[in-house]
Amino acid sequence: ASTRHLVLSSNSTNTTKYCDPEWHDKRFDDGDLVSYGSDGMLQVDTAFEKGVSCNKWIYDIPILEAFYGTPFVRARHMSYVVGWADILISLTILFATVHMSRTVRQVTQRVNSEHVSVEDYAVYVRGLPADATEEQVRDHFSALYQLTDPDWISEGKCGCIGTKPPRLSEDILDHKADIIGPSLKPVQPGAAKNAREPGVFDGSWVCEVELVRPEGSFIRTFRTKAAGVKSLKLARAKIKMLQAKLASGKPGWFFKSKMTAAEKALEKKDDKLQASTKGLMANAQDYETVKDTCIAAFVVFNHEESFRRCMTDYNKPQSLLARLCVGVPPPLK
Repeated sequence: ASTRHLVLSSNSTNTTKYCDPEWHDKRFDDGDLVSYGSDGMLQVDTAFEKGVSCNKWIYDIPILEAFYGTPFVRARHMSYVVGWADILISLTILFATVHMSRTVRQVTQRVNSEHVSVEDYAVYVRGLPADATEEQVRDHFSALYQLTDPDWISEGKCGCIGTKPPRLSEDILDHKADIIGPSLKPVQPGAAKNAREPGVFDGSWVCEVELVRPEGSFIRTFRTKAAGVKSLKLARAKIKMLQAKLASGKPGWFFKSKMTAAEKALEKKDDKLQASTKGLMANAQDYETVKDTCIAAFVVFNHEESFRRCMTDYNKPQSLLARLCVGVPPPLK
């Protein structure tokens, strides 16, 4: 019996080893685990199949013996196990990802309902008409994102592409899934404390609007001039200090070189300040022509739901195809 064995592969230690009946007799006492076929080939019982001939690919995995009473398993069956295990792990990761995303969204809504910040209400709007006014921007976004009546709709193209149904007040829920839409109100009289004039935002769903003007170069030049004036004052103060030492009769070491260096620094700073003054005057003239130009606006809504609807409508791809397929709010003008 010891000569009736088959070496399956020279590079497979396990399959070579357990096909030898003498090795099997040393490892196992139960003779039912090993038998011989009609062709004299050694056969073993595997985890999922009985009487498997040793000319098949078989693996020796000791941990299987605790579950199946044999450590052997066919390579084909093991591939099934590994494949189904991969599918199960992938489904588990997918479920965990969906569950985590839902949990994060719920936690975010709860935290946002308990903590208030400017980011929950304010948007930065670009692409406005150059002559847009604060009142026009206020009225436009207040009408689009009021929360009392159904909001804007889009009939789309051909009745099916780019359509948008109206959002209702009853659709507004809090983090506990309770309907809160009908209880939301616009700005109450006198509630907009940052308004330039009293009552400007009363009854509006927007509580603050700040237009952005092309004032950057003018402001930068002004700040440069302010820093230059400060530096010039320090240079003059240094010269006065040196002159005071000279008047006291104790000018100290290297007085002349220090005075010369201070005078040169003062002259250089004065020339630089004169140049910045000319630049400031030039920018001031340019500013007079563009001071009423609108390049963007900060819009602060009275309720977070208005902010969310605005972000949903405008935070989309701006390509021509996207605009044809997705409903777009009406323009300001």
